[in-house]
This record gives sequence, C-alpha cells and structure tokens, in this order.
Amino acid sequence: CEAACTCGLNDSPVTCKANENAIIEYGYANGLMEANPPKVRTGKRVAIVGSGPAGLAAADQLNKRGHDVTVYERNDHIGGLLMYGIPNMKLEKWVIDRKQKVMEEEGVKFIVNADVGKTVKAEELLKEYDSVILACGASNPRDIKAPGREANGIYFAVDFLTRSTKHVLTGKKENWIDTKGKNVVVIGGGPFGIASVVEAKKAGFANVLLLEKGDNHSQTIRKFYKDGKRVDKVYKGLDSETKGCVEFFDGTKESTLNYFDKLLDDGDIEAIFNAEVESVKKDGDLLVVTTAKGVYKAKNVMVGIGRMGKPNKPDYKIPPSLIQVVNYNLNNCNCGEKIIVVGGGNSAAEYAVDLSGCNDVTLNYRRSTFTRLNDINLAAVEDSARDGKLTLKLGVDIVGIENDNGKVSVSYGDGSVVIYDRIIYAIGGSTPVDFLQKCGIELDSDTKPIVDENLQTNVKGLYVGGDIASKNGASIVSALNDAHKIMNYIVNNKA
Repeated sequence: CEAACTCGLNDSPVTCKANENAIIEYGYANGLMEANPPKVRTGKRVAIVGSGPAGLAAADQLNKRGHDVTVYERNDHIGGLLMYGIPNMKLEKWVIDRKQKVMEEEGVKFIVNADVGKTVKAEELLKEYDSVILACGASNPRDIKAPGREANGIYFAVDFLTRSTKHVLTGKKENWIDTKGKNVVVIGGGPFGIASVVEAKKAGFANVLLLEKGDNHSQTIRKFYKDGKRVDKVYKGLDSETKGCVEFFDGTKESTLNYFDKLLDDGDIEAIFNAEVESVKKDGDLLVVTTAKGVYKAKNVMVGIGRMGKPNKPDYKIPPSLIQVVNYNLNNCNCGEKIIVVGGGNSAAEYAVDLSGCNDVTLNYRRSTFTRLNDINLAAVEDSARDGKLTLKLGVDIVGIENDNGKVSVSYGDGSVVIYDRIIYAIGGSTPVDFLQKCGIELDSDTKPIVDENLQTNVKGLYVGGDIASKNGASIVSALNDAHKIMNYIVNNKA
C-alpha cells in the first residue's frame, strides 16, 4: 500500500512498512514481546501441517486459546516461503528464528523434516489429534507450454529461491543454481542505458541485460516531450560530438524513439521492462541487482536512471486538494483554461508555447531573463509574447499556492495574487537519493554521485552516467559519450 499511497502524488507516501517495523522492533527491544503462555489448557490437541504465514498464524492463535498445538514442516527450517521463498536481503532469517523461540516458549511444538503423507502418515495425525489444519501452501509450480521451454537454465521461481537460500544459510553448493554469467547489467532505459548495452555488445560481451522500470525505453522522452518536439544534437554549451559507436542526429520526439527502437532491435539486446531495481549490493567480486522480477549478478553495473523519474517540486507546500490541477507535464490539460507554467528551461518554454494556442497562459521564471533556452525555443517564446498569445512574468518567484474554490491561487514574491485554473511545474528533476544510497554510492553535498574520471563510484564495478552523473543535467550526446567512456574503461582494464 505504500507504493500506492496517494500522499505520494504531492509529497512522500506514508511509510507503512517502516512504521510497522519500528513498532515491532521497539517491542522486542523493550521486552514487550516476551513469551506469554496461556494460563489454562483445554486438553484439545491440534496438528498444523505447514509452517508458512498461515500455519504460524493459526498455531499462534490456537495456542493462545489454550489448545496444545504441534506444527509439522517438511523442510529443515520453519517458515515456508518466509524462510525459502523470500531472499535474505528482503527478510533476514533471524526474524523467523526469533518468532519461533517466542512461540516455543509459549508452548507451540515444531517438528521439522516431517513430510506429512510421506515420512509421517496422515492417518496417524487424524488418530492422534482432535483437529488437523492443512496450511501446506501452493508449492506445485504452474508450467508453461512454449517453444524453447525444454532449454537448460529455466527454473521455477520457488525451486531457485529455495536452493539459493539454502546455499546462503549453509554455504553448501549442493543443488545450488549458480547464476553467474552477466557481464554487464544496465539500469535505466534512457539514452545512456541504450548506448551502454549497444556499446557492450559491440565490445564483445555476450551476456548484457537492460533493466527498465517503465513499460518501454526512453520514459523521459515519452512522458515529458510533447509530440513533434525537436530533439537537437547540439545542446547549448555542451559537447555535441559523439565519441562511441552510437551516433545521434537532429530529429523529433518520434524519430528519436524510432532510432532507439532500431538500436535495441538490431543489437539483439535482452531488455526487461516493468522491472524496478530495488538495490545493488556487492557480493564478493560480483554485484547483485535485486528487482521485483528477479535477482541478477554481474561484474559491472551501469546506472543511468536519469532525474525526471522524480520531477522537482517547489519548496512551498502544495495543498492535497489541488492535486487534480497541479501538473508536471501536459497530461490532462484542456483548452480554454487559464494556466501558469513555472520554469525557465526548454520544457517549460515548449509547454507554454504549445498550450498558448488555445489557453490563457503565463510563463513564470524566477530570473529576469532566460539563460537556458535553445535558440528555437527562445524565439518561440518571444514571438508568442509579442503576439499577445503568452504572458511572461519574469524576475519574480512564487512564494505559495492555495485552493480557491478548486482553482489555484498563486501568491508571488512581489505581493500580487493571481487565480489560475491549472499550474504546471517544469523545474527539472531531482537525483533519486534513496536508491543511490541503497546501492552504497557516496554522494557529495549536492546529492550528486561521487565518481572518478571513468564515472566509477566508490563501489568497484558500479558506474553512473547521463543526467544523474552531471550537476545540471546532460544532453543526449553527453549520455551516449558517458556510456562509451565507461565501456572503454571496462574493456581496456578488463574490469
């Protein structure tokens, strides 16, 4: 529910998981979770087959009511999927051991390596106990009929996770599925990510994987570029010469997306979409990349998640009641509205000019002149303002907004107040600090990743490139060149 929390539309979501975890950890730390066995026993005996979440919950409740409870588990540890279906990095196994100890002190009996129906006869349980509860889970996997299903290296998820966790707990390699083999994993399907996988393939790496949290590559271009937007190779003040094997050309939003499609298709790139990366952790000489869709290991990992995945928001509070009329792109904009666009970059200019065709639009920038617009957008803004299609409010900042009968009441630093139907913020994006910190990447005082001359972070084998590696954002060509620089270093140093 934390990921779906509507508070996240305006601010940070309610940290449900962290709150609940803090409560229970406080309880254990302060002696509030000590064993509390029932004062009276009923004399009734109950057998529970299975020690997963359902089996443990049933055992706990029935024991509290005074019944004598015995839990049978076919594996060598209790917990079911809690023990063997959830990797250690998401649920440490001492948590299960701790709960087991309390339950045993309260009178619950656990019998492991007891496979009911095989090593333990079901008839004996029915004779010995007053009641039997089946909480066996659904451990039979559903297979698929598809060409290539018989190939080596295809495993059922629970089988893979069980063997991997047993290997982690015991150190034994018996039946362990070794997933080594990825030379390079690239996180983020923007220009940097696409160039990285193409460069890696051209360099001769056979096992290259692209992970993207969206449903397709180039999410920033798809979401924040209007249809038909010019995409220029030359970006103001930045190097426009491509250094690697991925070229780039002037074009439009559509032609750029088509070009990136072709690069991925022609390069026979393995890409997994809707696979948000949770963390990257060092494990010996390898890096372990954890996603909701699987765990991947690689010697080198390149992070190019960009900034616009999390648009910048103003310092002042945005009333939750205004969520429907507060935008960070052109979604849900209609004709006939009075709109204010906030920002001084190219996206802000393009939004304002585009919307001014059928709306009353004001473009607000805190500085008195535009310093970051390319020549085309600057001319478009000036022409629209001269023709009376666009109102410019420059050199003054917004100090706050309020709800005025469903409209946006904007208070400016000069004391003026204006009512608008909609406000659009185009003030850039912020570095996803939480993710970088989860990866162990050190940041400077401006929350920019600290990298060496080869864009390698303090974690050996972990690199960052593109927007996220620059102070004020990078051009597409800069992102392509970052990919070449990193791959060139990896190849030449056999990293």
